[in-house]
Amino acid sequence: MKKITIIILTIALGISFLQINTNNGICQKTQGRIIYVDDDGNKDYSSINEALNNASDGDEIFVYSGIYAGYFFINKSISLIGENNENTNICLLPNQSISKSLIAILADNVTISNFTIKNNILPTIDTTETLPPTWIYDYGIGIEVLSNNNILSGNNIKNNSGYGIFLNNSQNTKIYNNNLTQHTQSCIYLKNSSNNLIINNTIINNKRGIIFHIKSTNNTLYYNNFINNTYYHVYCESNNLFYNKNLEQGNYWDDYNGTDKNNNAIGDTPYQISGGNIQDLYPLISPYLGRLTLKEYYVDIDALFNMLIIGVVIAMVVSIPIAYIWYKKTRL
Repeated sequence: MKKITIIILTIALGISFLQINTNNGICQKTQGRIIYVDDDGNKDYSSINEALNNASDGDEIFVYSGIYAGYFFINKSISLIGENNENTNICLLPNQSISKSLIAILADNVTISNFTIKNNILPTIDTTETLPPTWIYDYGIGIEVLSNNNILSGNNIKNNSGYGIFLNNSQNTKIYNNNLTQHTQSCIYLKNSSNNLIINNTIINNKRGIIFHIKSTNNTLYYNNFINNTYYHVYCESNNLFYNKNLEQGNYWDDYNGTDKNNNAIGDTPYQISGGNIQDLYPLISPYLGRLTLKEYYVDIDALFNMLIIGVVIAMVVSIPIAYIWYKKTRL
């Protein structure tokens, strides 16, 4: 009996010890810090690169409005958040040389939001240049993603000589609420990248919109606005989905010339994607601005004329017996 009592007391003390240490945070996940960056020098660091060097997994780096040098690597699972996407700029500074990418994401679970990422511009290529021609594609990138489970949202990405966003062997990355414009190659290029979401982005005034490498499959795109892209909005030879299956809603294409006879803001016929037998089955009739909108209210003249004829016939069928009854009564 004495032995049993000792065993019970020992177990109770062990449980109490675990509870005390858990409450003290020994068994709890460590919360990340918030690191502040201001190019005026009034915060923790004056450059994003310095903040990255001193950050740890789980930290958030908050960047105040200003102009910051690009060409840095993110090799930690952090959030990089700008004060706003109009005045918080990441670009090549005048004293910087050619950059492969302004931002390269090497770690998983990275978030980049609320920046303008711009002007990674290559020099003019001609026969006298020593710059290899392949650099046209491999350099001048805004954001290069070489990892998984990332978020790119709320950014203005513009005027880069290569790609605005380059997904390279990236899975489960979400790209949403970004504006991508003025890219020489394409605004988004997916190479060997699958199961990514591209939602509610405005892709406007680029040479090319989005390119899917043949091994990039099972990506989903909807609520994107494709406007005034020179060669094509999307080039796709692989199996990707250009609409939301549950909502039955797709993307807006400014060269779609179908009708919307039932006035539900979705085109009556599919939109054909360049490069293969891929279609957006539910093209939007107007740009997506947080909700579906009608381009114009459609009136089917043929249906209206048929309804008019049917109405006249029904009126005659009803009125003739009434007129006959009235005539009979007035004769009496």
